[in-house]
Amino acid sequence: MNLLTHQEIKDILQKRFEGDFFHSLKDLPHPHTLKDSKLGAEIVKEVINQNQEILIVGDYDVDGILSVVIMMSFFDFLGYKNIKYHIPNRFSDGYGIKIHLIEQLVTSNFNGVIITVDNGISAFEVGEYCKENGIRLIITDHHIPQEKLPLANAIINPQQIDCNFQQKTICGASVAWYFCNSIKIALDAKISMLDLLKYVAIATIADMMPLTHINKILVKKGIEIFRNSTKKPDLLLKTLFKTPKFDSQEISFSLTPLLNSAGRLGDAKVVVDFFLSKNEEETHHIFNQLKNINQQRKNLVEEILAESKNFTKENEHCIIAYKENWNEGVLGIIATKLAEKYKKPAFAFKIQNSILKGSGRSDGKIDIFQTLLAKSELFLHFGGHSQAIGLSLSCENLDVFLNVFKNATPLLMEEKHDVLGKISLGIIDQKLLQILEEFQPYGQGNLCPHFILENVVVLESKAIKQTHQKLLFAGQIEGMVFFSNEVYNKNDKVNLCVALQQSPYSKNPTLIIKEISKCPS
Repeated sequence: MNLLTHQEIKDILQKRFEGDFFHSLKDLPHPHTLKDSKLGAEIVKEVINQNQEILIVGDYDVDGILSVVIMMSFFDFLGYKNIKYHIPNRFSDGYGIKIHLIEQLVTSNFNGVIITVDNGISAFEVGEYCKENGIRLIITDHHIPQEKLPLANAIINPQQIDCNFQQKTICGASVAWYFCNSIKIALDAKISMLDLLKYVAIATIADMMPLTHINKILVKKGIEIFRNSTKKPDLLLKTLFKTPKFDSQEISFSLTPLLNSAGRLGDAKVVVDFFLSKNEEETHHIFNQLKNINQQRKNLVEEILAESKNFTKENEHCIIAYKENWNEGVLGIIATKLAEKYKKPAFAFKIQNSILKGSGRSDGKIDIFQTLLAKSELFLHFGGHSQAIGLSLSCENLDVFLNVFKNATPLLMEEKHDVLGKISLGIIDQKLLQILEEFQPYGQGNLCPHFILENVVVLESKAIKQTHQKLLFAGQIEGMVFFSNEVYNKNDKVNLCVALQQSPYSKNPTLIIKEISKCPS
């Protein structure tokens, strides 16, 4: 394999976007191409004109939280005050809108509208209840619908078969942002929606949507707005990053766990309050609170991971960890860690009343949603995406469930690393970084480019925090090795698979070493 040049790398990345007609915000589809968005906007317009109440019901993950923030911020731009929101509690309410929530949140003479964001596409009982009680319901969601749809005055979800929106796989916050644009059109409101794109960007990254087509443009612009923002919540969040020029991967690694932590351990409403607060002292207080909750989350994950070694079942196709009294809020993280470690689909469950309730994660190659959909009769509850699902099942079905992947024909997903080819140390410079930056954001659907370096000599080696190593190569190029059991010393000759990022400390790029092996002597 020949060594790649700068131009060849650019050409390879350019091919990823052949046939992609979305190059800037002006290329985005019109809001009315999202089925029922115009109908829903007319309902909201009528409610506003009559000063009736609007209730927004979200979800406790980053996408659901930021969907609420988008809607509440939009109505604040309009100056509309007769509105409130609710984030269901993971532990007391469960996922999504429920009848008991409506009974708690609306009065007997409620004449406004309930709007769901990032949930509702499976809210069949709620749809019946709203119809029987004369309550208008607008569902905005992005999860895959079943053959039957719930009753509602409008259902705004690009995954509907008869929706002509040009990308099915957008997140709930994108749907909410588009719906707000439809309301803006209906009201002929002279307000800008651009600032809200920072929330769309974070939610798209957090919900692992493919960063192609419409998502690519929304995320790229949203990150730019976030970088330049001087609003107090954004300034505080940006202290989590190593450099002002943070990217989608840093958002995924440093920011989304913090925003998810409150909903995992308690009440996600505190995150909405953080973004919506207009008091700087309160905002700072909540930020510190979130950091403390996130640290608690990290500690809890470590405890459960250590304990999970003694409470697993596995075969060559799947691994399952399960135990009573585990905190269900962190089970998705546990499943992710297990999938990464064992290189196969992983599931983590809490046992309660002979019911297994928890989360599943793909190993990056298996579409776990479609695979399990074929066995949906096993589950009491089941929903999610190709690589992340929530589910519950009876304990008596555990062994059957363990074998589902043995006979299934799962859909192959993208590899975690997209290796473009071999390069030399000599072309690792600012020009290469600029080429890579041109094709940001990287993530699902647009994987971060990786490169192979062969027979490179370690000039210096330094241990960092006992589990990491910093290596120096020719040309003053530094590389970071994380969590390696192997020690690499001066004069070792190694083969590398690396990604590149701008060093916060020097002009040279840093190699983020994903794979490393010593060359045979």
